[in-house]
This record gives sequence, C-alpha cells and structure tokens, in this order.
Amino acid sequence: MYDWRRLSDAERDALMRERRELKRPMHSPAHRVSDRSSRYHVTAACYEHRPFIGMSEQRLVGFSAALVGTVEAWLAHEKGGQHPAAGAIGLEPAEAGTPTTTGIRPAEAGTPTVAQRLPASAGRPGPCKAGVPASAGQPGPCLLAWVVMPNHYHLLVSCEDILGLLHVLGRLHGRISHQWNGEDGQRGRQIWCKAAETAMKSERHACVTLNYIHHNPVKHGVCAKWREWPYSSATAWLERVGHEEAAAFWAEYPVKEYGRKWDM
Repeated sequence: MYDWRRLSDAERDALMRERRELKRPMHSPAHRVSDRSSRYHVTAACYEHRPFIGMSEQRLVGFSAALVGTVEAWLAHEKGGQHPAAGAIGLEPAEAGTPTTTGIRPAEAGTPTVAQRLPASAGRPGPCKAGVPASAGQPGPCLLAWVVMPNHYHLLVSCEDILGLLHVLGRLHGRISHQWNGEDGQRGRQIWCKAAETAMKSERHACVTLNYIHHNPVKHGVCAKWREWPYSSATAWLERVGHEEAAAFWAEYPVKEYGRKWDM
C-alpha cells in the first residue's frame, strides 16, 4: 500500500479486488495472531510519514512517555492475568488535580530530560533477557525494545493478547491526535496510520529486530550513535548488557536489508 499514489486507476482497482477476495481491510494492514510466538514487532507511522511527532521536543518527550507507559501498563495487567477496560489504560496525571490528555505535563525550562520522565522500567524489562539468545526464549509479557522517531515508532513486545494491545494503541493514537490537532487548530487532520504487527518467526528474527529498532535513528540519519537519540531503549539496553556483549550481538545479528522497502 505504500505505492498507492504511484499506481494507475487499473492497478488500484486490481489491488482492491485482490484485498476483497482475501478478506483483508481495504486500506489498513491485516492483523495476524501467531500460534507459535508471543513476541511481536509493532510499528506505526504518521500519515504520509509527516513528522507530526517530531514537530517539537515537547511532543517527542510527551509521546515517548505516553507510548511506553501505555504499553507497560497493558503488559503489567496481562502479567496479572486480567485487563481492565481499554480506556482505563494510560499514565497517571503528572500532578494531582492537573490531568492532561497523555498524563505528561508540557515541557518547560528546567523540566527533567526524557530519560528522567519515562517510566522507571522503560528499556529495562527485568526478567526478560531482550536480545540475549541463550535465554530469550518466550518471555512473559514485557516491553523488550522501543524507539520513537519524528514520524513513526517501533516496539518489540512479548504479549499474549496482541490484538488487545493494538486496540489500546489505537485509543492512544486517538487521544494524541485530538490533543495535537487542538493545539495546531487542525481539527479533522489525520495524524496516524494504523499500527501493524509482525510475529517473530525465530529467535534470530527477534534478535535482528531488536538491533533494527535500536539502530533506527542511525539508519534515518538523525544521529551517529545509538546513545545520541534519547527516545529509545537503546541506552538502557547498552548499560545492561555492556559494550562488549552489545558489539558481539550486533555482529551476530546484523540488520543488513531489514526494513529496506517498508520503513522509509
């Protein structure tokens, strides 16, 4: 569907006919729940890949915190064996009596850095050995890796109810869209394309995906080193596994052409 605007009318008709025959959504990805793996690569992009998230540092900080907090809240409830109503998942207000759409106060001079404002567990999945082949296996519910870019984001999660998580992310997208469109005086503007998930087919697939997520800012040219991009779990992961193991892990699971045609 990335090539839609370059297709002729006849090619578009043929594509729509094929999607109807396969019973796929007309203009959004089909969701496939794996019966072999609980680990998924989840990604979502801004509409037309416009940098709505990166319009300001405040939005990068706020959205990163809201995304990680929302995902970890959902996974924590899954670990506990039950989920509340989807609308109940989210971050607590930053201060009593001052609720915001995302639970994050607007950035001001002297406010903490993004790393300080993110949930304490962000990028530190505890018992989940993200990216360590010898012990990764099929971990319980946890966020293994994440990155927020100016126009898209990636997650690597271990999650049994992936459709539930996608629903919660859709509600987050809706709240964020309402907030940003109100701030910009652009009611009705489309901010997001729907999130898509890919089940990890093997241990190697999961490990390459983790490297791909942490390398994404370098790939897109926004920084030269992983640690230079604060909106990611890369720094926390490097601190946990150490430089030597991280270098060996990169050599063992290189990204190569991963994402070449779809992560533009």
